[in-house]
Amino acid sequence: MGRNKRHKKFHHRPQQTNQKNYVNTVRDNELFQKFYKGLHIMPENEWDEFYSQLKEPLPVVFRITGYKSQAQELLKIIRTQFFNMIGKFTSSSGLLGTGESTSIMSDTKLSDQLNQSSANKDQSATDSTVSAKGDTTEQEVKKDSDADSKEGLLRENIKPPRCLSWYPDELAWQVDLSRKAVRSEDILNKFHRFLVCETEIGNISRQEAVSMIPPLVLDIRSNSRVLDMCASPGSKTAQLIEYLHKDESSVPEGFVVANDRDNKRCYLMVHQVKRLSSPCCMIVNHDAAFFPKLQSTLDSEKPQALLFDRVLADVPCSGDGTIRKNIDVWKKWTPNTGYGLHGLQSKILKRGLELLEVGGRLVYSTCSMHPAEDEAVVAEILRQSQGSVEMVDVSASLPGLKYAPGLSKWRLMTKKGEWIHSIEDVPLHMKSQITKSMFPPTAEEAERFKLHRCIRVLPHQQDTGGFFIAVLQKIQPLPWSREARLAKGSEGKTSPEEESGNVDDGMGDTPAASETSGAACDPVQPLPENRKRKGMTEEGPQPQKQPFKGYKEDPFLFLQPEDPVWAPVRDFYGLGEDFPVRQLLYRSEQGPKRSLYFVSKALANIVENNRDKVRFVNMGVKTLSRSPSPVVPECDFRLAQECMGSLRDLFAKRRMFITAHDAIVILSQESPFFCKLSPSTQEVIAKTDPGSVVFTFRPSESDSEPNCEVTFCGWRGRTSVRSFVPRFEREHYLRLFGKDLHQINEEVCQQKKAKEEAKTAANNLGNLVDGELSPEVSDDDMSGPAVTGSASVTKDDDEQCFPEESDSVNDEILKEDKDCPGIDGTLTSAIKESSSDQ
Repeated sequence: MGRNKRHKKFHHRPQQTNQKNYVNTVRDNELFQKFYKGLHIMPENEWDEFYSQLKEPLPVVFRITGYKSQAQELLKIIRTQFFNMIGKFTSSSGLLGTGESTSIMSDTKLSDQLNQSSANKDQSATDSTVSAKGDTTEQEVKKDSDADSKEGLLRENIKPPRCLSWYPDELAWQVDLSRKAVRSEDILNKFHRFLVCETEIGNISRQEAVSMIPPLVLDIRSNSRVLDMCASPGSKTAQLIEYLHKDESSVPEGFVVANDRDNKRCYLMVHQVKRLSSPCCMIVNHDAAFFPKLQSTLDSEKPQALLFDRVLADVPCSGDGTIRKNIDVWKKWTPNTGYGLHGLQSKILKRGLELLEVGGRLVYSTCSMHPAEDEAVVAEILRQSQGSVEMVDVSASLPGLKYAPGLSKWRLMTKKGEWIHSIEDVPLHMKSQITKSMFPPTAEEAERFKLHRCIRVLPHQQDTGGFFIAVLQKIQPLPWSREARLAKGSEGKTSPEEESGNVDDGMGDTPAASETSGAACDPVQPLPENRKRKGMTEEGPQPQKQPFKGYKEDPFLFLQPEDPVWAPVRDFYGLGEDFPVRQLLYRSEQGPKRSLYFVSKALANIVENNRDKVRFVNMGVKTLSRSPSPVVPECDFRLAQECMGSLRDLFAKRRMFITAHDAIVILSQESPFFCKLSPSTQEVIAKTDPGSVVFTFRPSESDSEPNCEVTFCGWRGRTSVRSFVPRFEREHYLRLFGKDLHQINEEVCQQKKAKEEAKTAANNLGNLVDGELSPEVSDDDMSGPAVTGSASVTKDDDEQCFPEESDSVNDEILKEDKDCPGIDGTLTSAIKESSSDQ
């Protein structure tokens, strides 16, 4: 130790990374071919197309959030500004959507632009190949020609955007663009930045096409009580919220409860759901197979259970339908991967039906093509339900969707590729893996179950992933439920706990045996003393609570009208007595209340009645945030942008209706003076006290673009106004008004650079006048034109607004910015941060 090892030879090894080399992964699996080809999940003449499609990457699919009033304007921008230009790379011309025939750029103009771009690239490539002596090597010329051919091939392979015909209102689109294509062309790169921006604020959701089907067939309405049992990562949950908010005029009566067993995945789901700014969604953390039955009242004499009328059970699965994007499936897949999850999937589906009210609808879905995870699970539940649940035909709800019907016959297979036709044929070493419920139903059961109403989406049919959907409706109480037993007269008086359906423990992780097993009605035989194990009693095994893993949440507390915080807020914003103050939520049990969140009335009721049995993770939208300012000493809370979609009409006292020009000025400039706004807006500002305000643009005959309402929160200062809008949302609003934030940023930078150069030139001229330059400069060099140039430096626009007191006004603005809450840097710095993030 400590010796000099300078002369020791080291062999440099390549740096090891966790990134897997998907390029060299062999996309082939003989067992996969044998299994699915033997199941006949498609006509035999479609197999080659099906298998070759599995080896292709998935296209980019996104949908526009349909419940927002700006959806149609956003669709118009996508078609005119992006799809037209992308379409020029293909053989088609004009718009690629339905019902549109105009084009922004003519074919000749775009062809000239592309030729010019290619010429510039060719010129730069030629210059780079020329050596110091002016010679061009043969090898470098060959590289340039290969690059040109690859670029031309790349353009030929770009497919035009395609609208998903089965999704309503043309709000879902599919674009086949690779990362290489996005990086190679400026137009495609700009389209990618657009998707990132709009996705971040919830106006667009990038989601796999087949993943959009389950929420679509769930038939969500504004008053639906929806449970998403396995919600993470949250794309389907966001779609459920979207359907719940179709009517933007008011807060929906319904709600969405998004659940996931993994605590960490719950927090990842928060960001996905928060983009939609809905007060009608809560995230909870429970095992879906043992989800607690909620209470709608705390009355101990007449307890009442809260059941859902819509349940989505997108259960965990082996995921071989995602083989196009999860390359590891090719080498890891075996028929056994689906057997281990069959029991868990059956438990989750069963619990979902128990939480569903009579007449409600449940959608069971997987991203697997394995019948043991699909039809076998559905058939077993239909068998146990004894006619209380039936399959629903939803083919009319999906016009244009190509799919295969559900299977009524199938076989199982061992890991070695041996077929298993019945439970008697199961090898001895697989008896614990394969159960009787995994095999197909009898001919009589298949006719009664109507498994052909299941939906099997295959990748080759419409360039998607593989998916399975089954829609079930509960037409009467389940045979093992308390209601069914009471109807048969098999029970006498019941306890209040049984009447409410709440016989599970405090945390709800282990529901009653009568709700988890159809055979629970049979009496339990007592065990001999010598056979009793730990945790056993005369009544049977005692349920054990699962240890809690995750983060302990702060309490969810509701504001009361007599709270001293509420009176200043109510008076400053002019809120009436009908404002739902008891639906304002805060999380700090001790100390000052920093933020107030708004939740719907139904969610507030769930929290109040189920505090001890539900693990709440997140809910509500931020409405008011504490930001004390000396400009507004009477109220320490300012409005948050998140609540503008739901509560904007309640803040009428602080609401200002502005023109499109005013909106552009406020959104594109950091702190514009009042004089830069229209006269009508200046009159409204003069009547409004300083503080947090709501800016709203509404289209009119004289100011018709954009054809949608735009609302954002801001600040009315002493001499200027500003917006409190996140950078991506600011970019979105300016795009609606026909402005590009990146272009505005470049112009601002150029203006600042020009001012700095002019200031530097003025200083140099001043030094010339003072005689501080070298004596070699003659008197002629300090003549009139240079001096007049110094005097010709113009004042800033802010100084022109108030020429007689420009210095004092600038000082006032600086002071106001310090006093104004929420200032987080200039607009330019925010844009630079946005660009770096993208």
